[in-house]
Amino acid sequence: MKSSKFAAVAAAAGLSLACAVVLADGGKGRESPGRFEITITNLTRTQSFTPILAAAHTRRVALFELGKPAGEGLALLAESGDTALLASELASSGQVGPSVATSGLLAPGQSITLQVAASPRFDQLSLAAMLIPTNDSFMALDSLDLPWDRAVRVRLVPAYDSGSEPND
Repeated sequence: MKSSKFAAVAAAAGLSLACAVVLADGGKGRESPGRFEITITNLTRTQSFTPILAAAHTRRVALFELGKPAGEGLALLAESGDTALLASELASSGQVGPSVATSGLLAPGQSITLQVAASPRFDQLSLAAMLIPTNDSFMALDSLDLPWDRAVRVRLVPAYDSGSEPND
């Protein structure tokens, strides 16, 4: 089984979060299953991330749609940091490989590494976590192509408001 490296670097200013993502495939290519290593570094000055949920999935899956309220599982994650309902929703879709969640908070300046199983069928990556202290904001990387070609990729990812609670 191949092992790939993937680093997500998160930075926030107010409620806009930039997440620089670097991806590189370390193995046999798209035709075989593999594991992608994900390192997430919190570059915010004052916001922690709750446990982070990550999963590889098909192109039919999206964590959210811009301009619309978040679904129940993502709203719960954005309000309380609880990953269980979103993980269950993803698993029941039949379009997602095993999800992985970190434990504890990721404080500013800290990093965490996890691995996500991928395959030719599950070739997209999504991850999300609540921003603390907020009432319903989250950072998310939604449907990023996994790099089976050993190329390095960098992406910027903003923070979002789930729309599930009044902004007071």
